[in-house]
Parts: sequence; C-alpha cells; structure tokens
Amino acid sequence: MGWIRRLVLANAKRHPRELGAAEVETFLSALANEHAVAAGTQNQALAALLFLYREVLGDELPWLENLTRAKRPQRLPVVLSVEETCTLLACMDGRAWLVASLLSASCRERVGRGTSGQGDDRRHRTRLQFVRGAR
Repeated sequence: MGWIRRLVLANAKRHPRELGAAEVETFLSALANEHAVAAGTQNQALAALLFLYREVLGDELPWLENLTRAKRPQRLPVVLSVEETCTLLACMDGRAWLVASLLSASCRERVGRGTSGQGDDRRHRTRLQFVRGAR
C-alpha cells in the first residue's frame, strides 16, 4: 500500500487507473535518480505497482523500457593476509573472536588441503584469505 500511496501522491493524487506506463515509469525512475533508493527498494516498488495494475485493476502495463534502474553496488572480495587476520583476531574477544577464528581456520584448512585449481595454489603461496559475499 505504501508504494501505491507514494505513486498517487507523486501524480497530483490522480487515481492509478488514470495513470499509464509513462507515469509509473517516471515515478520508478525518480526513485533511482532523485531519491537514490537501493536496487532492491526499486524492485519492491515495481513489484507492488505491477501487482496493483495486473491483479487489482486488471490492466496490463506495457514493459517499462525507459525505466532508469537503480544500480546494485559491486561487492569486491576482501583479502587479508595471515598476519592481518592474526592482528584482527587479537583485537577481538568472546563470541566474535570464536566465530572469526573458526572461520579463519576453516579457510586455512581448505587452502592447505591443496584443492585443485591454480587459484587455490596461488592463495596458498601468497598466504591470503578471501572472504566473498560479506556484508
């Protein structure tokens, strides 16, 4: 309901049935350009408005070709040397230290096992640990 309300308010309180794909496209693009929302937030708004038009109003919006999509941030892997990992662990205590040390040991064990692949060999030689998908 929140996204529908925001669409109506952004279009001078006109009923969604009176609005077409152009107004919906402008609203969604403004979320990305002017309000700098995250890509997931824009997708949530898009899904809510598509549901409104398809299921509630029985209208089919043409595909929104000129829609400016919010950019997803590029997530790069964080690389720590063994020494950096030890320094980081020395600053921790309690549950945080336990979790981090277990994860670090698990990473070293996988690299030390000599799994196949040139990347694993390179990581073992340089003594680097890769953390992927961290938030």
